[in-house]
This record gives sequence, structure tokens and C-alpha cells, in this order.
Amino acid sequence: MYSNYEKSRKLSVTAGTILDDVTFQFGGKFELNVLREQCKKLDVEKVYNTYMKRLRRNQLYTFLAVLVVITTIYCLMLMPFKKATIDICIYIGFTFAAVVILFFSVWKKSIAKITGISHIKFLGVLLLSMMDIAVPVLHAVNQYDTTIPLYYSFIISSIYIFMPFSNNVFPLMLGIVVSVAYFIMFHLVIYRINIDGNENFEEEKVISEVIFMSAINLLGLFFRLLCELAIRRTFIDKRQCVEEDLLLQAAKTQEKILLLSMIPAQIADKIEEDIMLRLSRSTTVRRRSIYARESELLHRKLFIETHNDVTILYADMVNYTKLTTTLDVKTLVETLHDLYVKFDDAALELDVLRIQFLGDCYYCVANVSIPNEEHAASCVKLGLRMIKEIHRERDARHLEMDIRVGVHSGSVFTGVIGAKKWKFDIYSKDVEIANRLESTGVPGRVHISDDTLELLNNQFKYEQGTEKALTDKLLQLHSVKTFLIVSMTETRPVASSASGLINKLSLLRSSSMSSFQDLKSVYSVDVIQKMVNLEMRRESITIPVETLQSYISISISRLHRIFFGKTQHLSRFEREEHNFRVNFSWLFMCFKNWRWEHNYLIQPDVQLKYSVLVSYIVMLSTIAIQTITAPQSILFWILVLVGNICMLLILCLVWYKRIWEMCRKEWFHIRPRNKFGRWMYWVSEASQKELSIRISIYLGILALQLCYTLINMLDCNRFQVENEEIEVLLFDDGTKNTLCFDTWAVTECIVMSLLISFLFSGITYIIKMCVGLIILMTYITIILLLYDFIYERSSSTNINILPEYTHIFVSCISLVAFHLISRQKEFIARVDYYWKRELKKKQENAKLTNETISRLVGNILPTHIVDIYMDNQLSNKLYYEEYSNVAVLFATILNFDIEVVGMRVLNEIICDFDGVLSTFKGVYKIEKIKVAGWTYMAACGLNTTGTGHRGSVERHSSTFSFALNFRRESVGEFADKEKGSANKQENLSELFGAAQDSEKASATSITRRRSVRMFNDEEEPIIDDDVVFVMARFGMSLLRAMSKFNKHNLYNDKDNPVNGDLRIGIANGPVMAGVVGLYKPHYDIWGNAVNMASRMDSTGVANTIQVTEETANILKQHEIKCRYRGITNVKGRGPTPTYFVDIDKHLKFRRTRTDETEPQSELS
Repeated sequence: MYSNYEKSRKLSVTAGTILDDVTFQFGGKFELNVLREQCKKLDVEKVYNTYMKRLRRNQLYTFLAVLVVITTIYCLMLMPFKKATIDICIYIGFTFAAVVILFFSVWKKSIAKITGISHIKFLGVLLLSMMDIAVPVLHAVNQYDTTIPLYYSFIISSIYIFMPFSNNVFPLMLGIVVSVAYFIMFHLVIYRINIDGNENFEEEKVISEVIFMSAINLLGLFFRLLCELAIRRTFIDKRQCVEEDLLLQAAKTQEKILLLSMIPAQIADKIEEDIMLRLSRSTTVRRRSIYARESELLHRKLFIETHNDVTILYADMVNYTKLTTTLDVKTLVETLHDLYVKFDDAALELDVLRIQFLGDCYYCVANVSIPNEEHAASCVKLGLRMIKEIHRERDARHLEMDIRVGVHSGSVFTGVIGAKKWKFDIYSKDVEIANRLESTGVPGRVHISDDTLELLNNQFKYEQGTEKALTDKLLQLHSVKTFLIVSMTETRPVASSASGLINKLSLLRSSSMSSFQDLKSVYSVDVIQKMVNLEMRRESITIPVETLQSYISISISRLHRIFFGKTQHLSRFEREEHNFRVNFSWLFMCFKNWRWEHNYLIQPDVQLKYSVLVSYIVMLSTIAIQTITAPQSILFWILVLVGNICMLLILCLVWYKRIWEMCRKEWFHIRPRNKFGRWMYWVSEASQKELSIRISIYLGILALQLCYTLINMLDCNRFQVENEEIEVLLFDDGTKNTLCFDTWAVTECIVMSLLISFLFSGITYIIKMCVGLIILMTYITIILLLYDFIYERSSSTNINILPEYTHIFVSCISLVAFHLISRQKEFIARVDYYWKRELKKKQENAKLTNETISRLVGNILPTHIVDIYMDNQLSNKLYYEEYSNVAVLFATILNFDIEVVGMRVLNEIICDFDGVLSTFKGVYKIEKIKVAGWTYMAACGLNTTGTGHRGSVERHSSTFSFALNFRRESVGEFADKEKGSANKQENLSELFGAAQDSEKASATSITRRRSVRMFNDEEEPIIDDDVVFVMARFGMSLLRAMSKFNKHNLYNDKDNPVNGDLRIGIANGPVMAGVVGLYKPHYDIWGNAVNMASRMDSTGVANTIQVTEETANILKQHEIKCRYRGITNVKGRGPTPTYFVDIDKHLKFRRTRTDETEPQSELS
């Protein structure tokens, strides 16, 4: 299912997959633009917008809460002062109005009722700006006092961080408008009014404010873009996670149904668990060879059950040999398919379990796997239905065909035999009796035994059995009396196709699908895409948002569990969020599992280069502000020189990889060729990958920023400033005392430093918060202890509050605002990592499940037609092939009785044969067809020369399967290890190399057949028409395997040893192949070669290989001697010349040239 869907589905994208990374790099695009395109391409844009509305609404609620708290605290600080009454009213009134307006702009009911109400958020922001501007203007006009606005840095940054704008243009425009408003205020009011009311324009401070507001706008916009980038990447990863989940469920459902169509659920589950256990064990062992793993998986575990009260039905088509030799492949497959589908419908309706097809033989059993108290009556009714259906088909198609049916009741052993191509089968003497009842029956009649008749309770009229049954040795041995059912006047009406399809799935209750049409629709590409989109729409409503309210609800659920001892019922989405929050610390924004935390921290930070660039711009703004507002010392300029050199070097290192990839000419060379370029490229990669390097860059940039901010204080002599102030007071000559630094310029630089401390995405929240607190506490210490006299002389945000406290208040507001948005960004990154981790687990589970399912399905259908059959099934097409020359082998094990030796002996022998089969690989691979009782059937040449439907489908799909499978593997590898560009070059080389190899292979498929060597017996290269030679060698290997088994037979009775014999028949010629059956597909081959190989076996001699004359002539061309046996009477063919392959006592071929000897087989 995975491979089928991968061939057709849209390419899913995760940021970081190799192919998309190539697109990012060679397109020269900014990553955010590419993510936007991918969101639209993958239909995630609407889901993203829905989630962003939730997120922005929650962010706005957070902003309003912070605003109310800040205003409340500030008003409480003003309460003791009577002159501040008007100020308090302005703050409370404007804040209340802004909160109401902003709340209604995102309230769902108001949005639903009033069109365009969401745009009033502009008015809310403008009201806050007017409030912040009104108080300084009021003081300047009434009292000629110079006061600084309180909220301006907070409002400008909040426009970008907290306001619910749908795009980035609106916040940028509003940020510029608000900044211009503040600029006008600073220009016309704040820095023109002195304390005495005289105008004295301080243009350097106005320029400083312009630079500061520009930097705040830049940082706010960058924060907004970082948040958008993280969320878009998260949604793309989440979409892949959802897609993987749905795809895995669909794959497991479809192929589990295919498995259950062959093997009953209770045995299928045991087999699947056993294989999954072995695969999981083998993956934990390092350096295990492929052969060792295969040997472990082929461990001969026997899955058998005993059923005592059952009824067996055998049905055999009359004139089947004539049909297979006269009809074309399409007509034959359509006829058999229609018949077997109707037989299967009737079997499911009557609760009878179909076992398998054996060419013209259809047999099933009742009261096995499906409880059925009236199993005997069900089988008789099924036999009558089968007769009616084949008569209808005969009349509709004008074909000469009929059916014999034999029914017997008794006990059976059920189990799965062999190591390859498992077949669920039944064994016992009662099975042989049912088979004999069919062969001795009459066409168009149901032939039953006396044991079955006793269970029918006179539900049917009957008459005495056939004369053949009276003379049959097996029936005489077991004293079986036979009877013929007289057809009933009224039979159960045939179920409609729709009801039949629904009844089919009653056997498959483990499946989540409600009907076969639902099952098919789930696997179509369009429907899976719709399911993914629907799931993503649900996820957009339930994806967790970092709010205090969500954690309060989690705490309430925990208290509910503690006090009431019950766990509240959670939906799947709530369960996913709960699982995340259980492993996540809300206070410290980290995972509680230290391994998770370590793996999260060592993730590459692909946005480091942009963070460094923005930090450098802010650092230049700090230098400009400090230079403009106060005279600087030589030490400051030396630090500027050294700091700029260091920052430019860091910028070169972190940007080298990106710039080189954008500018290089030869796009297929990912890494530079010269040593210096490779070293720079490696350092650039390491700066993103290594946590220690990222932290060093982060701390270094902050250290430089703080040095530029605080270095002026080193040259400031506090006592000199105090003496100058005293002189001014004593000798007031009108001169102005100039302070050694501008206090508000320093505070603004501290605000920018706090912003930078929360800027870097690759640094964990705990480190950023600690650094922010250290910066704030250091600045508070400077204000209150070291330079308190200078800060006391600075301007305040209100004349009633001491200036030093307003500096602290503004710094604290900035820390709170930036820390809140940093928490949100950190939370989103943690959620993304959690989903990537879940995706990795699902991919590992999918890999294990796919390997398990591949082995299961590969043991049901031939490997070369599994995918093709699945594709045809989705499009309601029949699968059939026609081959010009196929060698067919029938090998029957003799001298063993299942009632005496049990199924274990049969299983051991068949597993030995399967082991021999696994050594015959290459162009002429031998395919196991079936095991019927003690007969082993195989064919050679089925995967080389087929024509018809198979060829066209294979040519259509082979080109794309590798690229898509390679893509999915590379996604898993990147999510797991984040390999980087070092492995991308190798992977791309493999990709383009494999594509070229695929083209060459398709162009030279005929010549390649001659160059493939068979490795089983070290023979010379295979050439055309060697299928007969290969099959003869396989038959010889089977004889050797049988001889080896007899030597080491642990189940043999010492007193009465029994050695098994093997009788083999081989024929070759044209063969038809196909899959028949709707929900229980069966692969089979038909043709004269199949019929003749069966007759060569049935008329053969123990421990010999009997072949037809045509096959013998081909073997003679390979210098293998064949002895003429004579004329053999072959059923359906009449007198036919047959040959024995000449074998010596060492089980080797006798060559036509005596000087040559056959090389010893690996099995001998």
C-alpha cells in the first residue's frame, strides 16, 4: 500500500528534506517564501490561517491582561498624589476603551454579527498611543514639565508581537504610523520644553529616539517573521505526521485484509506477531548479516490447530483441461474470476471458509474459524449454489463446463505449511475422503457421505451414491456410504452484489472499513488527500496554544483524578495534547525527559544567520544612539572597532554557506572544492549544528551590546558630577550642566539588549530568561546603587514618580513582553519537535510494519505482481499474463501418511524445499505456486517474458517508484539525524545515478538477461530458453533435499523406519497466469504445460524426474541425458511419449559427454 500510494500521491514536504532543500538553495529563495508556497501547494494555508486566528486571539488576550496589570500597578503608584488624578483617569479610561475595542475585534460573536468589526483593532492601538502621548503633552502644556511616554516601546513592539493582523503589511504600516506620532511628540513637545518653559530643541535626542523606534520596529517585525516561519514549518511537519498516520493505517488495513483472505484471523495474528517480533529483535542486533536475518525469519515455527466437528466440500470443474487449452488468457481469467467470485459470495453468505483453488478444484470447510452449527447443511447448500452458478455461466458464455461436488463431515488439522508462499490448508483422512467423493461423483450433483447425511436432519432429499464410490478403495477402507443430493425445488436467492460485498467484510471485523467500496475509496490518492486535509482542519482547532488557561484545565483534570479517582474521557486530539503536556514543563519551557531535551537542544538552528544579522543592526543602532547622545572616550571607539571586526567575522562565518550556495555556478557541486572554502563551509554548518558554538555567539553578541551600552559609565565620575551640580545651584549663571551619559538613551539600549536576549531561536528559553533577568538586575543595581544621583536628575514618565523608578518600570515592562512572546515561540518549537519525534516513531513503526506486511504479502502472491495486482484492484481491472515459455514442476512426496506422521514432517519437508527455492535467484527466478496436500508446485520464467497488462503497468510505474521511495527514506533520515549537506551530496549522486541506471536498465532489459548468473550451483551464465534447464536443476535439488531429510529424519520410528520418496514431473510451454477472486485473490497458472507437468508427476516413478518429449529435447541441448520411458497413457492427452531425466546414484545428471561432470550443488 505504501508503494502504491507513493507512486501517485502529491509530494509531501518537510523543511529539511533533501530534495526540497535543493529547491530552496538553487532557487535562491528566502526560506519563509518557500514555506508559504509549500503551504499553499499542500493545502495547509487555510489550516494555518485558522490556527493563527486562534493563536493571535490568545496572544491578544495575553496582551490585554499584561496591559491591565501594568496600568493597574502604575495607577496604584500614582494614587497617593492628588495632582495625578487626571493622569489616572486618562490611563484608566483609555485602557478600558482600548481593551473593549480590542476584545470585540477578535470576539467570535461580534465577528459573526458585524462585518468588518475586526478592523477596529487599529482604533484600539491608536487609543493606547493617544493615551501615552496625552499625558506628556498635558504636563508640557499645563506645567511645562518634560515627561517621557511610558508605553511607547511596549506599544510599538506589541503591534508586531501581539496584535491579530492577518498579514505583515498591516502591522508594519501601523508601527510606522505610531512611530511617526511619537516622533512628532518628541520633536514638538518633549525635547523643546525645558523645566522653566523655554524652548530648547535637542535634535540629537530626537534622532536618538528615531533610531530607537526604528530598531524596535525591525526587531518586532523579525519576531513576527520568526514566529510565522516556526508555525508554518510546524504545520508542514504536522501534515506529514497526519499523512503518515493515515497512510500507515490504510496500508495495514488493506494488506491485512489481503492476508486474512488467505489465512484465518487467529492464525494470521500469530504469524504477524511472530514475524514482527523477529524483525524487531533483528533490528536491535548490530552487524547482523542479511543471511542470518533471513535464516531467523525462516525459523520453522508450525502454526496448526485441530477441529473435530467440521464439514469439507470439494468441487472440481469438468472439462477444465479443455478450457485452459482452448480459451485465450483474458476469457479464461474472466470466466474463472466470475465463477470464483460467486462461489466466494455464496461461501461467505453461508459461513463457509474457502481454503484455496487447486486449478480446477475449489475446496472449503465449514465450522473452522467461522462458527457454524449447521456446517453440513451449509456445505450442501453451497454445493447446490455452485452448481447453479456454473450452469448460468455455462449458458451465458456457451462453454462446455460443469462441476462435481463432494461433501464429507469429520475432523481436520488446519495450519500454514512452509517457509515461503504460505497457504492455509486442511489435512486429515476426512479431507481425502471428501476429495474422493468429488472424484467419484456425478457432474451437476452433490455427492455426500453418510456422516454428512446424519447431520442434515432430513433437510434434503437424497438417493444412493454412484457406482464408482462403491468400488473406490479409500471409501471401502473407511466404510463410507455415499449419497447424491436431489436438487431442492426452492433454493436461497442469490445475494445482490452490494449485499455480497458487505457480507464479505463480516469475516474481516478487525478492519475499520464498513464496506468494500469504502475500503477501495480510502486507498485512492484523492480521498487520502481529502482525509489529510480534513484531519488538518481538525488539528487547527485542537493544536495546543501556550496559554495559562490550558494549563489550568490540565491542573483541574489532575485534581479530578486525584479526588474522584476517575480520569475524564478525552478525545484523540485532547489525548495528544495531554500526552505532550505531561512530558512538558510549563514553568521552565522544557521537556521533563532529559533525553528529549538533549535531542531538542542539539537540533540545528537554520535561522542563526538572520538572528546574527538583526543583532548586528541593533548593535549599530546602539552605537549610533550612544554616539549622538553623549561624548565618547577612546576606549569606546576601540571597542567599536574590535566589536565590528568580530561581528563581521561572525557574519561571514554564519552566512558563508548560504551565500556560497546562492552564488555558485555549478549547482550540482554542493560543497566548495578548495580547502579554505571547505573549511569555511564546515564552520558555517557547525555554527548552526553545535549548541556550544551557538551559545558562544549568543553570549558574545550580548556582551558586546552591553559593553556599548554601559561603557560610558566607566568614564563617569560620580563625585565630579555632584560637585558640578552644587556649583550650578550655588552660582546660577544660566549655564546648563551636562551629564556624562543620557539616562533614557541607556534605558532604550537596555530594552534593545533585552530584545536581543530573546531573539535567538536556537537558544533554549531557560538560558534566555536567565540572561534577561541578569541584564535587568544589573541595570537595576546600576540605577539604584551606582548612579542613583544621575538617574534622579533625569526625566520621568510622570512628575509624581521618581525618575529612577520609571526607568526600572519601563525595563520590567519590556522584559515581561519579550519573555511572553519568547515563551510562545519556544512552545511552538517544542510542539514541532514533539511532532517530529512522533513522526519518527511512526516512520519506524511504519518501516517495521511494512517489512512485516511485505513478508506476509510476499508469501501470498508472487513478488513480481504484488504491486501490479494492488494497482489493478484499485481500478477494478483483472490481472493476467501470458508467457511464451514457462517450465512447470510438480513434486509429490510419497510414503507418508498425515494421520501417522502428523503435519510437522510435511512442514519440515516443505521448508527444506522452500530453502532450496530461495537459492534460485536471478532473471529466471523460480516461483512457488502452491502446495496441495503432499504435492509441491513451482514454475520458472514467470518474471521475465510476461506480456499483456503486466508489461504496460510495469513500464508506467517503474520510473517513479525509486525516486519516491528514496524521498521518503531521506525524509526519515533527516528527521532522525539531521545529516546536513555532507550527506546531501552523496544522496543526490545516488538519486541522479539511480535514475540513469534505471533508464539504462529499461533500455537494455533484453541484453541483461544473458548476463545474470545463477549462483545456486556455480553454473555458466544463463541464456534464452534456459527455464527448462533451471527447473531440471531445481528438481534435482529437491531430490537431494529429500535424500538429506531421510538421513536426518528425527521423526522416524527406529523399529519401523519410513523413508520418504519424491516423484517429480516437469513440462514446459506457453502458460497463462492471473489473479482470480475479488476479496480472496488467488494467483494461478493455466495451460497445457501445467496439465502435462501434473500428469508427468501423477504417472511418474518415485525418486525420478519424468518429462515430456519437448522438455527432454531442450535438456539434451544442455547435455543432460534423458532416457526414453515409452508411451504413457496421459489423462486428457492419450498415449504420450515420456522421458526420465538420467540421474546417477549420487543424484547428479548424467551428461551426454562423459568427460564432463556436474558441479556439486551447495545442498548436496
